[in-house]
Amino acid sequence: MYLALERWLKRASAPPRAPAAVPLRGRVRQGLLDLAKRGDRGIFVHLPLWLLIAVWTDTWTRQPLFCTLNALLFLANALARQRLRGRFEALVDRDYGRAFALYMTLLLANCVHWGVLTGASMHWAGLSQAEAPLIFVSVGVGCAGVMALSISPFVRLWYPTCVLAPMALAMLTDRTQLHSLLALISMILVAYLYKSSQVVHDDYWAAADARLELEERARQLELLSVTDALTQVHNRLYFEHRLVAEWSRAARESQPLSVLIVDLDHFKKINDTHGHPFGDRCLVAAAQALRAALHRSGDVLARYGGEEFAVLLPGAHSPAAQLVAERILQAVGSVEVRHDGHETRLACSIGVSTLVPAALSSPSSAVSQADKALYAAKQQGRNRVVIASPA
Repeated sequence: MYLALERWLKRASAPPRAPAAVPLRGRVRQGLLDLAKRGDRGIFVHLPLWLLIAVWTDTWTRQPLFCTLNALLFLANALARQRLRGRFEALVDRDYGRAFALYMTLLLANCVHWGVLTGASMHWAGLSQAEAPLIFVSVGVGCAGVMALSISPFVRLWYPTCVLAPMALAMLTDRTQLHSLLALISMILVAYLYKSSQVVHDDYWAAADARLELEERARQLELLSVTDALTQVHNRLYFEHRLVAEWSRAARESQPLSVLIVDLDHFKKINDTHGHPFGDRCLVAAAQALRAALHRSGDVLARYGGEEFAVLLPGAHSPAAQLVAERILQAVGSVEVRHDGHETRLACSIGVSTLVPAALSSPSSAVSQADKALYAAKQQGRNRVVIASPA
């Protein structure tokens, strides 16, 4: 029975299953952030309500220490939630489980507080004059909270329960006819709130899933628009956009920018001899070797056209760019593609240009110089690296 209860609680605390196109981590993360955003609107409502009840019913005059302690508890909870508010998103990204547990503890603490106060008013003479307003506030907090925070099934179940269960328990132990009736009403109200909040819960997740699915599809379409379909590296459009951006940054910071143009040697002969499908396999293998030869996350590899690839090395001086080019030359030269029992070894020629962009210079000048260096490499016998002369 315990294991069955544990499984049910896990299912109740989990959001509904996401569509296949929606990343689960992003969906769950956004749900918790939206829950916190809704809950933050009521951070400072509990303390004024308690002060109003305590002062209006003369409870503060008769029980000043008790009222002060409860006011401090409400204030401490509000300050803790306010402090958590500023760093909650970072905490969710770093440790989702801890963020969920911490937020739920602070959120439900106020519910339990109101429920205990209301239950105490039915058995303790010091709070007897505040019984009616406490019942009204507890029911109001439970109803308003569960409808606003029904994003989480966990909150849907436990928010009204934590408010109304202590009150209902106190009413049942009092055994007066009115309190017994109110206890039964409280239990029915909890069940009704849990059931009716299902509509709000379903509406939120349907809208959230639709939004996240659209965002994911837009991201995938954007990725497809800048990815070469054959080699799965970036395409020329992406390379040119990054070149302009990195050129501008290098100009502002007076940093060098290196461009490599890599061309597979004798590729037309490979296509003519073995056919275009085999040529495509060679291009894919060359792209994999190029990607493996680039060790920095900021370096950009793109298929520039046909059998040409372009490499962008932000912040790389000429010696560093030459080392990368030599590494690429060796990586491509080590690739062997098998076809009909024969192995074809690839080779490439590389032109390298390194510039520190001037204020009125053009990004195309870097590509132009690298292209001229590539032409020189072809003229000198291929399978080599040529560094463009400084302008």
